[in-house]
Parts: sequence; structure tokens; C-alpha cells
Amino acid sequence: MTTLKEALYNKLKTDCTLKASVTGVYEGIAPASATYPFLSYQVTSADDAYTLGRRISTAYVVSVRCVDQAASPATANTVMDRVDAIMTDGTLAVTGKTTWKVRRSHTTEYDERDGDTTYWHVVSDFEVELA
Repeated sequence: MTTLKEALYNKLKTDCTLKASVTGVYEGIAPASATYPFLSYQVTSADDAYTLGRRISTAYVVSVRCVDQAASPATANTVMDRVDAIMTDGTLAVTGKTTWKVRRSHTTEYDERDGDTTYWHVVSDFEVELA
């Protein structure tokens, strides 16, 4: 049985372009040993829809983040453009579910500085609806 989290991992991990662009794909927080750039993802919310007392679908918000240690966000933005390309209007192979919708709803970019080191974060939220 494939869960939504497993389907997300499989989608991000098996794309050849992403595989060549990032060092790893992690659920939630990447390990301290992770090298840059990397992707992390998490399911941040789920809302159920009902008709006649029966759940017909669940709408999830999934956050995908690229983190890079770099002087500019260029690589992280390129990676997230690819994530958008493979996710938007795509399908997720979740056992017993049909993908109704996968759409990017929001993107943000910010930097963190630690002394002379800059870390860029580019984060996209996707609306995923499964029935």
C-alpha cells in the first residue's frame, strides 16, 4: 500500500532531472549530514469533503522545499521550477485513491545567514486532492 507521503517521495526521487540536481529528498527535516542542495517535503494539512454523510475526497496541502548553500537562489529556483513541472496537473500513485488535482498554490523564497554562509530556501505549497 502506497501512502501519500510515499507517493510524494517516489515522485520527487525518481525524476531524472531532479535526481541530477539535488543530493537527497527527505520527509520533514533533513539530517544534519545532508549536503546541499536538497529537497524536503511534508504534508501540512488535510481537509475532508463529504456528500450525503460520506467522505468523497481529501484536500491536502503539501510543502516542498529546496535548500541550497549558495550566494544566490538560482539553483534552488531551478530545482523548484522542475518540481512544479512534475507536480502541477500530475498524478500521485496512492493506493486506492484517484488524483483529482495537484496544483501549486504558493511559492516563497528567503535566505538565512550564518556568518559568511548563506542558505537559500525556496518553498512551494501544492494543493493535492485525492478521492
